[in-house]
Amino acid sequence: MSPLLKKLLIGLLLVIVIGGAVMYLGKNAPAPATGLVSSTTGENPIIPATDVNEVALEAQQQTESLVLLLQKVNNITLDTSIFDSPDFVGLKDLASPLAPDRNPGRSNPFLPIGSEARVDESPILDAISTVQNSSTQTQNSVQ
Repeated sequence: MSPLLKKLLIGLLLVIVIGGAVMYLGKNAPAPATGLVSSTTGENPIIPATDVNEVALEAQQQTESLVLLLQKVNNITLDTSIFDSPDFVGLKDLASPLAPDRNPGRSNPFLPIGSEARVDESPILDAISTVQNSSTQTQNSVQ
């Protein structure tokens, strides 16, 4: 095969694959919306009365279901007497303290690797210490 024929076949194959993908993905595109959502150019959309009534009915049903749900939630009562029972009061905390992290990582994880800044050279920490020093001086002068 000549190089020109190979390039033409590859190009034709790419066009067929792209066209097939567009056709396949185009099938799943949503149908154009009707009713409240429409696209017009410079004119006011006309909404059929049946669509407005359907939307109003659906909104009313959703509102009613939300009100019923809220009424159910308001009717919930919790029995707090369990917190006064001897069994609950007798519970002991068996949690063990966490060990300190032995490898806390870098002081600034966003610095490029190899350019570790020392903590005391950080401009943010310098600004914080400046603010702390000025607030300490202010407190000392007030006292």
